[in-house]
Amino acid sequence: MNQPEKDSKMATNAATQLDGFTIQRGYAEFYTGNQNSDLNDPNLLSSGGGILAIDKSKGLITNCTLTDNRATSGGAIMVMDSSQLRITKTIIGGNEANFGGGIYVIGGSKPRLENVPVVTNKGLGGGMYVNQSQPMLVNCTIASNNGNGSAGGIFNINSVTTVKNSLLWGNTSPQTTQESMITYSIVEGGYTGTDNSSQNPLFVNAGSSGLAPMGGLGDYHVQPCSTAINAGTNTDAPMVDLDGNARPYSSGIGITDMGVYESQTTGSTGPDQLTVNEPITEGTVLKTGSRITGTNQVSGATVVYQASQWVTLLPGFSATANEGKSFQAVIGGCP
Repeated sequence: MNQPEKDSKMATNAATQLDGFTIQRGYAEFYTGNQNSDLNDPNLLSSGGGILAIDKSKGLITNCTLTDNRATSGGAIMVMDSSQLRITKTIIGGNEANFGGGIYVIGGSKPRLENVPVVTNKGLGGGMYVNQSQPMLVNCTIASNNGNGSAGGIFNINSVTTVKNSLLWGNTSPQTTQESMITYSIVEGGYTGTDNSSQNPLFVNAGSSGLAPMGGLGDYHVQPCSTAINAGTNTDAPMVDLDGNARPYSSGIGITDMGVYESQTTGSTGPDQLTVNEPITEGTVLKTGSRITGTNQVSGATVVYQASQWVTLLPGFSATANEGKSFQAVIGGCP
């Protein structure tokens, strides 16, 4: 997605689209030097193994697959010069670069990624390398990337990357540098932010990190027991997932999942209610991932779970009079 001249009739704008393409085995030569927007400059030819967006490029990349591409910067995609691309339902996997194995964002650029798996890429900043920019990721899966000794998921320098409803798991440690602003997401090892979790999202079959290029992408759907189910926020969430299924799941409780795929299950086979034999405090009962969690339900009470399955109370649970507690009943069949 190149813009040769500022006044060219071929310049990209918000109506420009790249839809349904597979870009594979692109190769931007490993040339080092300063980069600028002159397409005749050999430095620029080392950037963006699959797609290069320069000079305030705009437009939409959707329903595409970028795999097995290589470059000095941005194995699959390089976004620079204050470009503002929207990238949706596009697989970025198995790419390699010195900087930004999957994506390199630089120079005041603000791309928005929705339903984008960035997986099994390799480079300094295995999934993304972000320099002086502000990308936003919603319902993305950043997994199984190799950071070559740096943050395997997202590497920020003088940047803020906003992440929501997403999964950062299985990348080489750390998953991200501290400049990321993350909410409603699962981050391996934990990360400060609203409603974040550090529990394993339970991918169906994650790929191995460090396989790029030509690595297997894996399967990043989540299992029915995943805590990513019904754990996101509907605010800003795309209306469909990577498979084209509606968000949130039409037969569920109306809360979108984390990651690129919306589970096509309600997340549990257990009953919906807990029975408490003594006075209770106000609270909620939420059924997700074959778990039933009662929050602030117990205050000096006896709890009875009426079901044929076994029940486990998590370590540290106690019911103390006049003090709200929570516990988790785990249904047989989920870890």
